[in-house]
Amino acid sequence: EAQQAAQASVKTTQGLVAKAPVGKDRAAVEAFFDALGPARCAKLAAISADASSAFTEAARRRCPAAQVCMDPFHVVKWATEAVDKVRRACGETLADARVAVLGLTFKAHTDDRRHSPAIEVTRRLIAAGASVSAYDPTVSGSIPELPDLAVASGALAACTGAGALVVLTEWPEFTEVDPAEALGAMAAPAVVDARNLLDSGAWRSAGFTYTGTGF
Repeated sequence: EAQQAAQASVKTTQGLVAKAPVGKDRAAVEAFFDALGPARCAKLAAISADASSAFTEAARRRCPAAQVCMDPFHVVKWATEAVDKVRRACGETLADARVAVLGLTFKAHTDDRRHSPAIEVTRRLIAAGASVSAYDPTVSGSIPELPDLAVASGALAACTGAGALVVLTEWPEFTEVDPAEALGAMAAPAVVDARNLLDSGAWRSAGFTYTGTGF
């Protein structure tokens, strides 16, 4: 009975989270979690969230042990919007475009690529005709999920000759990439930061067209 009660509590909480506000409206996100209450947050086993940093930050503060992940609906939504932004950055077409991808795991500090939104985005880019070179600190050599993907040895190596750079996983080391060096390696100065990880001001100052997630 105790286990059933716990499962029911988690299911109820997940249902509430599914109705949570999304986007960068931090006040709405914080108010949602305040209303949710500490007891439910403490019992939370998994949070179904979109790519909103406001949402995930609020969730983690109230329930540090919770695993913040994206459910299939949000993966598709996030991937669709990310690919659309890369397409626009490449001049409205991905056919024959060269794209650099940073990050393949579903989050930083793990080698887990199962259900990774980064994999979904990369798969769509390749399917649309783009030539993709990707770097992830946990990946070396080809990966079975994406046999046509070129895996680079580093971030700058991935950028070489690319018409657009897209950040798909929030690895801290990606913030250390020098925008000037990336600019020198790339064929065009476009970056799509699907994790809002980079210093947008620094990249724009270096001459890049910077596009964040905007969620």
